[in-house]
Amino acid sequence: MKPLTIFICLLVQIITAQNTTHDVFFETDKYHISEAEKQKLIRFISTIDTSQTTAISIFGYCDDRGSVHYNQILSEKRAHTIKTIFISNGFNNHQIKIASGKGEVALSPLDTEKVSTVRSQNRRVNISLASNHDISENSPMERTVTPTEIKKETVKSEPKSENKVVVIKGYPDNNIDVLNDDFKVGDKIRFENLYFEVGYSFLLPESKKELEKIAEILVKRNNIFFTIEGHVCCTSDTRDAVDFKTKERNLSVARAKYIYDFLAEKGIEKYRMKYVGMQRKFPLGGDAKYDRRVEFLITYVGGEKQ
Repeated sequence: MKPLTIFICLLVQIITAQNTTHDVFFETDKYHISEAEKQKLIRFISTIDTSQTTAISIFGYCDDRGSVHYNQILSEKRAHTIKTIFISNGFNNHQIKIASGKGEVALSPLDTEKVSTVRSQNRRVNISLASNHDISENSPMERTVTPTEIKKETVKSEPKSENKVVVIKGYPDNNIDVLNDDFKVGDKIRFENLYFEVGYSFLLPESKKELEKIAEILVKRNNIFFTIEGHVCCTSDTRDAVDFKTKERNLSVARAKYIYDFLAEKGIEKYRMKYVGMQRKFPLGGDAKYDRRVEFLITYVGGEKQ
């Protein structure tokens, strides 16, 4: 094997082994999260690859106001809040290796000019993900945010913009050419031209032809990465449906994986894609066939299309 090939393989292994992290921020003296922070967290959860064994660590923190004992309890409540949201979104206690409070984060002498900003950054929960690895209590990123870090983050921040949902209609009103539009991270593509057999993860014959057309465009659109989100209809509450073929209650995952495997077979690189089951958490209402669907969440947009 050539040295360059070996280097690339090692680099890929290092990158994929790194933890994925997310921070959730809280108001002063609160352990319930705002709706805006909750939506960010749900979006983060939706990108997690549930096909792999994922160890999740959750650590809560407080700012330096209040007693040490009080802040310890508050930080634990914050961690528990986030753990509860993970569990309500399909994860279990086995996957959540650690969920604990770390108490208050002390201010440093360098923080005197931006005390309120630093404190707001210290009222947080850190979430770390690792595939097929145990996470110890010494592994989280315990840090005090400094004014220098805040300045860097401010420079990098971009103006807020609304994410769009592009709907691909079914035959004969197919508007599949919209896949050539410009996308940004967070946009979604909803396919109303892909119909699944009731209770199964495979597509109806006419929908398979549509997926082939979609694959042709996505092969050329190699500057976008995406997560395939599988959905189901007709279950109580938000539970997943049973796959009639395997008898397992994971039909939304199976549908997403079916699309993932099909696109990979058609030449779309696997590193551009992830798949996840959304159970019945986001029904559209109306005809149940529209809930037996897949959506693509755009997770990365590169340079010019090739």
